[in-house]
Amino acid sequence: MEGRIDLDLCGNSHLFQLIKTQSDLFVEIFHRLAEEFPHSRLIEFHHQAKGSKVSKGYRLENCPYEVLDLIRDFDPKTGFNIRILQWWGHGLYFFVQVGSANPRRSKVFSQKQVDFFISDHPDPWEYAKVLSTKKKLENQVLLDKGPAMRLFQIFKEIPLQEDPDKLLEDLKREILLIMDNHN
Repeated sequence: MEGRIDLDLCGNSHLFQLIKTQSDLFVEIFHRLAEEFPHSRLIEFHHQAKGSKVSKGYRLENCPYEVLDLIRDFDPKTGFNIRILQWWGHGLYFFVQVGSANPRRSKVFSQKQVDFFISDHPDPWEYAKVLSTKKKLENQVLLDKGPAMRLFQIFKEIPLQEDPDKLLEDLKREILLIMDNHN
């Protein structure tokens, strides 16, 4: 066998408690955001909305994560989803996914989304590749790449805030910008 067991790390329960506390805080933020956007409101925006879901895990490309999905329609043709991903060691990201035949797709194409990026990577779930192939979202990129993408996805990194209430408000503002501008 290769490697050694790091006895200091294995015995550092304080470190793991700190990580758990922070992860729980993100889950709480995401649950509070989900409460701000009840299913009835999501259906008004997208009639095939399946509500919201908060999840977390420990192995997204070997790093822990917390996720909030709002709307949750991942159909490659008609779907629409807003995803917030807190990915440990990588950052906090805001994703908007739109199916190829969704009527809101043209609104996303025609509107300049400040600070958003688009990826050339065909699989929207391979986040390391999505983030590494990002291009600034501009009209020419949309005209060249957007129509060929099955599940069009734009994203941006959200700066972390120490104050969880401020972070919640920042994320809520991002969600409202998408929902209010794509009706």
